[in-house]
Amino acid sequence: MSIPTPSLAAAGDLLQSVVRALGAYGAAFWHRDNDQLLLKAVAGRNPSDSSSSDQILVKRQNSIRQVMREGRPQLIRLQNEANEDLGSFVFAPILRQENLGGIVEIFLPPGKSPDEIGQSVRVAQEQFASLDWDASAALTAPVIPASTAPPVKLAPNAEWLAPGGAPVGQAAASRLPDWDAVMKWLLHIQSRSRVKEIAQAAANEARTLFAVDRVSIAIKRGRKAKIVAVSGQQDIHPRAQLVKALGELARQVMQTGVPLRVPEELDNMSPELQEPLSELVHLGGAQCLVMVPLQGPKREDKSSEPKSRAAKEKEANEIIGAIIIEQFEQMECTPELQAHLDLVTDHLGATLKTAQDYESIFLLPVWRGAGVAWKWLRKHHLVTLLSVVTAVAVTLAMIYVPWDYRVEGTGRLMPRLQRDVFAPWDGYVAELKVQSGDRVKEGDVLLQLQNNEMRTELVRVRNEYNTKRKQVGTLLSQWDAAEKAADRVEATRLQGKISESEVEIAGLRDQMATLEERQERMTVRAPLTGVVTTFQVEQLLMNRPVARGDVLVQVMDDRADWQLELEVAEHRMGHLRKARATLGEDRPIEYRLLTKPDATYQAKLRSVGTRVVNSESSGSIVEVRADLDSPQQANLAIGAEVRARISCGQKPLGYVLFGDVIEFVQKYLWW
Repeated sequence: MSIPTPSLAAAGDLLQSVVRALGAYGAAFWHRDNDQLLLKAVAGRNPSDSSSSDQILVKRQNSIRQVMREGRPQLIRLQNEANEDLGSFVFAPILRQENLGGIVEIFLPPGKSPDEIGQSVRVAQEQFASLDWDASAALTAPVIPASTAPPVKLAPNAEWLAPGGAPVGQAAASRLPDWDAVMKWLLHIQSRSRVKEIAQAAANEARTLFAVDRVSIAIKRGRKAKIVAVSGQQDIHPRAQLVKALGELARQVMQTGVPLRVPEELDNMSPELQEPLSELVHLGGAQCLVMVPLQGPKREDKSSEPKSRAAKEKEANEIIGAIIIEQFEQMECTPELQAHLDLVTDHLGATLKTAQDYESIFLLPVWRGAGVAWKWLRKHHLVTLLSVVTAVAVTLAMIYVPWDYRVEGTGRLMPRLQRDVFAPWDGYVAELKVQSGDRVKEGDVLLQLQNNEMRTELVRVRNEYNTKRKQVGTLLSQWDAAEKAADRVEATRLQGKISESEVEIAGLRDQMATLEERQERMTVRAPLTGVVTTFQVEQLLMNRPVARGDVLVQVMDDRADWQLELEVAEHRMGHLRKARATLGEDRPIEYRLLTKPDATYQAKLRSVGTRVVNSESSGSIVEVRADLDSPQQANLAIGAEVRARISCGQKPLGYVLFGDVIEFVQKYLWW
């Protein structure tokens, strides 16, 4: 879907007419380019220069984004402290072939009624409907259906702002803490023991406790901040742009260790916070944002050794995370947030720190399970004795009981005799003689290739060959006449030309033979008797240009011997090679077809690859080939996937069951 770029001169003229028709202070046209809005034309006063504060600028940006998202007109009214009307910003969407092509922003003078404002939207849309658009720019934006075309009537709950940017009548009254709600919140977070569970419970309950729109929890991970919980969301996508913006701003705030409050601290904000804050406001649209670093409990220092001042400050200010509170409709903190925020941050930080210390225990799930088992055994003495005896018996069995050790491999069931048919020369497929699944005999024509350049060259060589032969005949006649006239000079000259022409004829004859041989090879024939296994041959090859060496079709002899083409992981090859060297090369194999998993078939190992290759699905593997013991018993389907187990002799039962764990310890921990 593409949205063209309008003519800028025409856009400026239309803006002038809109300003004159509505008596507006000024107007601006914003053209949509992908997910951005570019200012293309301004008439009268620039609405951007008319914003008297950063808060009004943020409101304008949010209104523009809402128009882009919903395709509906938006309105912002301005008032002073005496509730006097100071004017309005109107944002009218401009559609181009059911796509949002741009936005017209109109700065209206005070005293406009709702009907007059709606008339302003209609005038802007009617004027720009006839705009000349130049189809030079492409836009991949979601289509705004015609059924959701923006109505002219605006919502009655339009935003009213004072010149300083604060909403009129939004001063929050002081409020005493709701201790019952605080205790309920503390009970929710302290009843959990894992960091993620605590963060999710804290974010969801804090949203109600603070009476805000969204609460997020960030945890410090090294030098980064990870968003682990967002109120109302079970799962968080770590690569989402909004999550990244939250994490970056949280990282900066945790580095400073100072709470952030927006919009109260916009004027005194450090440069490091301005860029991530702008990105977060652009993506999320929050009007009020509070971010407080979370500190863990200060540990008691029992050592008598003196510590430096930096070490003491580091212990006193250990930041473990941050809590992020956002409001999308109001620009001031709610009374509930002001009353409860300071009461819960210390508790949340201490609870998260305790959970982090708990989760940092090495092999925690193992110790937890062992503790539960030991607690249960202490209550049952007889069961404890039986358990000890059983454990000793199992340990001895793991060491001394032999068991068949088998190496697993995956692969396919394929005919042993198979050939790829390659393109002998450049050309295109002019005629196809076979289809997928057709049975062919050796020498049957599979397809016909054509190369127009080759045919043209053959015709040229033939014509030149025939011309040279005629020239030789003419020269021979002239030579006979010169001999009869006893003109030795002329006869000698003609004899030289005849010899030269005969040499050229011989060269042309060789060229013609080579071209005819190539032309003959353009008829592609079956290399063996079998079945065509290439899927959808006609859709794949018909009228398609091919290059010399391209694989055209595959032919396999499904009535001859079959084999297993297996892939064995590289780290299993030591056991397999050792078994072949000591027990014999033709190791027995059991395999099952995925199309018939209830039946087991037998095979014999035939050959093992001499090099390691990379597989897209299995990593480093070695190719293995095996012969079927009873092919007639298996469901012979070309390419059927199989799972095979290659016998590698007897090993202790414990190694058979836990060999992977033992090898991991030997590779990465022991050596």
